[in-house]
Amino acid sequence: MRPTKPLLIATLLTATLFEALGQTEAPATSTPAGTQEQARFNEAMLREMKDLRAEIERMRAKADETRAQVEKVMERTEEPAPVASGPSDQSGTATPTSANAAPGDLAPDLNDEAYRLERERAIRSVQRSGVLLKRNEWEVESSFAYSHSSSNVIGVDGLSVLPILVVGEIEGLRVERDVFQASLTLRYGVLDNLQAEVMVPYRYERDRFVRQVDKVEKKEERTSGHGMGDVEFGLSYQMFYEHGLVPDLIVSLRARAPTGEDQFELGRSDGDIPMGSGIWGVRGGLTAIKALDPIVLILSAGYTWNADRDITIEVPDADNPGTTRRRDTTFEPGGMVDWGLGVALAVNPALALNFQIQQRVSFGNSVGGFGRMVGTSGNQADFRFGFGWALSHDVIVNFVSAAGLTEDTPDLTTSLGFAMKF
Repeated sequence: MRPTKPLLIATLLTATLFEALGQTEAPATSTPAGTQEQARFNEAMLREMKDLRAEIERMRAKADETRAQVEKVMERTEEPAPVASGPSDQSGTATPTSANAAPGDLAPDLNDEAYRLERERAIRSVQRSGVLLKRNEWEVESSFAYSHSSSNVIGVDGLSVLPILVVGEIEGLRVERDVFQASLTLRYGVLDNLQAEVMVPYRYERDRFVRQVDKVEKKEERTSGHGMGDVEFGLSYQMFYEHGLVPDLIVSLRARAPTGEDQFELGRSDGDIPMGSGIWGVRGGLTAIKALDPIVLILSAGYTWNADRDITIEVPDADNPGTTRRRDTTFEPGGMVDWGLGVALAVNPALALNFQIQQRVSFGNSVGGFGRMVGTSGNQADFRFGFGWALSHDVIVNFVSAAGLTEDTPDLTTSLGFAMKF
């Protein structure tokens, strides 16, 4: 016959008790000894005892495993909460940081895919070339920009008797300029750390001149023009990748070709507006990018060299008063130094805000044999606010609005760009 489970448990407990007391066998039951039925009963009971003991051991192991998992969960819940959220971006995925970590340990995990995408979007909202394309990747960006500038010039033809009294004719001139530009940029990843790009612009410019003499006579003149601007192309190379206190470091070389109709070709024709500079230019730049959760800092600086150009001008003829003669000379444009500081902040994984300040200082032009040209140096500075919005993984919209901080800077500049990567 088959022993019942309560009987097996009672027998197992009895056997365990005798084993603890140093006995090797359980006591005999009241069944007559020596019979075959008794032997089969004993064998069955021993097998059941072994199976039950094995089951108890498995349950004990399972209980130990469950206890270990519970202890791990308790340890995690007792850890300090994560501080701040990841930036970009390029750049809000939370990035755990320790409150008493060393400065080099505050950098987020750049290997995290979600954080990397946010960072890239935040950086690109400030500077398009701040994040290079991977090898064999293409990107097409179409952008539209508008700028408005105005200035007032007062001319006095007469005698100033006192600082507040002028005898003579006073002429005021107000100049307003609106520039619309559409650009198409193509970028290609030559290597994982080397990117090539070319930009083709098309410009439309409208100028308005208002002259007023002694608040009586007022004249207005308008002129406009459109055409292709100067084509630009360049290379960007990433020298270092961010780790610890070391930022991303990108070196760029960009060239400008005189493809737009320029002032030297137009001459002194009334109503014609130059669309290009008429000279070759090369800019060398350096960009440093550092993530300081939850923001990304972007610092850039560069210098632009402009090539000389041989020109022909008309000068008064000393031998024949009242007439002019042609003279060959060289137009020597000055260089330009520029720098910028930008801060990008990731609002969420798809939206990044940015704030920038940029300044460009240009040195005066000169003409061979005549010296420096008056009024050709300038100091342009503006404050910019914008955002980068990721419509999808490969499509980003960038918007920037800038306010001029100096007289040489346009009063207002806005731009809207659509970049698609494939």
